[in-house]
Amino acid sequence: MTLMKKADWLNLTHSEQSHSSYYDIFSCMLNSYKRGTMRFLYLVPSVCSFLLISAHFQRAGLTVVALFCLGIPFILIIKHPLSVRFVQLSLLLTSVEWLRTLFSYIGYYNELGVSWGRLACILATVIVLTLCSLFIFEKKSVRARYGMFK
Repeated sequence: MTLMKKADWLNLTHSEQSHSSYYDIFSCMLNSYKRGTMRFLYLVPSVCSFLLISAHFQRAGLTVVALFCLGIPFILIIKHPLSVRFVQLSLLLTSVEWLRTLFSYIGYYNELGVSWGRLACILATVIVLTLCSLFIFEKKSVRARYGMFK
């Protein structure tokens, strides 16, 4: 719903004006809540990607790198275009790491003579999720939040 025009509001009785203004205020609050929630939901795939790569590095014994990867999404608190570009670059490097891991595991599985099809499907899904979360930052509302206008 949109806010009432001032001329329409002045034509209402006093009781209608008070109920109308409460409705308009509530409507504005609800719309801003929905916009904020949607912006947050856009960031969920990126956070999941960083959680996965952190678990990957933790499993490899690289605790410092895992902690660094866990901290990367918090950079998005800063509403600056460079923070988004840094996160995008990190997601791109994460995809490259998953691709390197995929080929490394395929070679290892080939040496063992074990089927690696399921492994390839799982890691390909992780790579696609990571790449999709990279492109979410190109959405118009997310770009507007971080001041990334063309």
